[in-house]
Parts: sequence; C-alpha cells; structure tokens
Amino acid sequence: MAAHDAGDRRSVLGISWSASKTMTADEISLTVNELHVTGRVDLAEAVLMGGRERTQEEAMRIALALIALGLTTYAELVMRVALPPESG
Repeated sequence: MAAHDAGDRRSVLGISWSASKTMTADEISLTVNELHVTGRVDLAEAVLMGGRERTQEEAMRIALALIALGLTTYAELVMRVALPPESG
C-alpha cells in the first residue's frame, strides 16, 4: 500500500508479482476481493497480472475462486492472461 500511495508503480508490480507466486488460489481471490471492496482496483489487477506465468490449471483454480466470490470480471482477466489467444 505504501508503494502504491507513493506512486511507485514498479515496486507495486514487483511486490504483487512476488506475492501472487506464494499465494494459493483462494488466498489470491480473497486478496483481490478485499482490494476490490476497498476501492483499490488497480492493486487487485496488479495481483492478478503478477501471475502471467501461471499454468492453465492454476489460472482455472483462481478464476473459479473469483467466480465463487462474484468477481467474474477479475476471473475473465485471469483467463485472458493465462489462456492462449484464439486463432482465426
């Protein structure tokens, strides 16, 4: 929060990336929910975007946990980042 409030975007993304690597799908979804509820949508998205190297299975677990909390927009974000683009 301190890095975010200071406008240090690079640190925010680094912290978010590191944190998302150590949290379970449920922990990520609860963190995103708390950030969303408190109006820190940009931090919620940073936590999700920090895990761009997730496997598709991990992304599905996170998306399902987000959907269970009613956070479908965030679930869609996770899936867009984790799944290969459609060809055609």
